[in-house]
Amino acid sequence: MEGFSLPGLMPADDGLIYIGHNVTGASHIDHFTGALNANRSTSPLRSLGALLQRELALEVAPTNIWNDGFSFAFTADSEARLSDWMAKALHVAQLPLACDTAQARSLLVRQLEPPLNLAGWRNPQRSHILSARRACAYGAHPDFT
Repeated sequence: MEGFSLPGLMPADDGLIYIGHNVTGASHIDHFTGALNANRSTSPLRSLGALLQRELALEVAPTNIWNDGFSFAFTADSEARLSDWMAKALHVAQLPLACDTAQARSLLVRQLEPPLNLAGWRNPQRSHILSARRACAYGAHPDFT
């Protein structure tokens, strides 16, 4: 993320911001592309968009789902801006494992403490990230505020 920042987020010195695991066979890149709508997408995409909402002028859109307090989508133009930012700012690596990927992820998250991993360790930035995501959800669903 050299030359880029996530407002209000302090990544580790090594720049690591998220550790995921894939058991579905989908591309590891799918976690970080606008091809996945933020309402159905992964936690890191929702979190990135929420943190960058002002900086990238991302517009939220309502969804049909409101069961977790964090349901929101971005307009197509906003998803494109977010995807462009991610392509320029983030490096994604894939490590094939011949073991239980969930267990390996859990161990790595506890050891490396990436800020966009909201579970699995005592993340001091969790409340800030969830607050940004909740603000997006309330912006998309103003009748629920």
